Amino acid sequence: MSRKFSTVYAGEELQIEIPEGNLLNVIEPHEKPPLKNPEGKLRALLDNPIGGDKLVDLVKPSDKVALISSEYMRMPYTWILAPVVVDVLKEVGVKDENIYLVNAPGTHQTEEQQLVNPLVHKLFGPLSGQHQLVCHDCDKRDKLSYVGDTDLGTPVWINKTVAECDVKIGFGEVKPHHSGGHCGGGKIINPGICGRASISSMHRRVMYDGFREHSIGGPDEIYPQNMVRRDMNDSAVVAGLDMKIDTVTNPVSRTLADIYAGDVIEE
Repeated sequence: MSRKFSTVYAGEELQIEIPEGNLLNVIEPHEKPPLKNPEGKLRALLDNPIGGDKLVDLVKPSDKVALISSEYMRMPYTWILAPVVVDVLKEVGVKDENIYLVNAPGTHQTEEQQLVNPLVHKLFGPLSGQHQLVCHDCDKRDKLSYVGDTDLGTPVWINKTVAECDVKIGFGEVKPHHSGGHCGGGKIINPGICGRASISSMHRRVMYDGFREHSIGGPDEIYPQNMVRRDMNDSAVVAGLDMKIDTVTNPVSRTLADIYAGDVIEE
C-alpha cells in the first residue's frame, strides 16, 4: 500500500506516492484564523509588551529611532505593523527625520541591489518615502560600528546608522530554521544588520560538536539549548535591541496568524 502526497517543486505541484512502510510520520501544516485586526493587536502589545517596557517608556522626543525589518519575502508584515509603531513615536514627539527605515538582508544583497529592488521599497508600506531608508550592506566596513562581543566571543559589528540610534526596534517572523531552531528574535541583528565577520562567527557554530546542546554557561530559562540561537540572542542584546516584533504566518495561505512583541528573548 502507498500513500499519495502533493508537494511543490520548482514552482509546480507534483503528486508523489510513498509506500506505507517507508513512512515514519507525516507532519502536516495547520492553519489558524487570520488576525482580523493586526494593528489593534500590535497597539495592545506596545502598551503591554512581553517581558519589556512599553514603547512610550522607551522613547524620548529627541531620540533617533531605527525600525529594522527582515526581508519582504520573510513575511514580517512590516508594511502593516511599522505604521502603528510610527504613530506611537509621533505621539511621543519623535520627528520624521529621526526615524530610520532599515532593511536587514544579512549577506543576501548589496546596498546597490537593494536600492533597485522594488520589494525593498514595498517593505515599509505607506512609510516609504517619508523617512530615510537604510539598506544594510555587510561588506561595507566603513558603514559598520563595533559594539562589543557575545558570550561566545563573536565580535558584534552592526550597521553604523543603527548603532547611532537611541532606540532600536526589529520586525521579523517566527518559523522553523535549520540551524537557529527558529527565525525571529535576535536574528534581526545577527545576521540581519551585522558585518560579514560577525555573521561568519555566528554561523560557524554549526560546525561545533553538539552545537544544539546547551554546553556553555547561561541558565536554561534564558538561553535555549542551541549555540547558534544563543549567539543570535547575545548579538541582539549587545547591539541594544530595545524591542522585537515578530509575526507568525499561516504556512499554506500565508496569512498573518499572530503577533508577539517585547523583549527580544522573552517574546
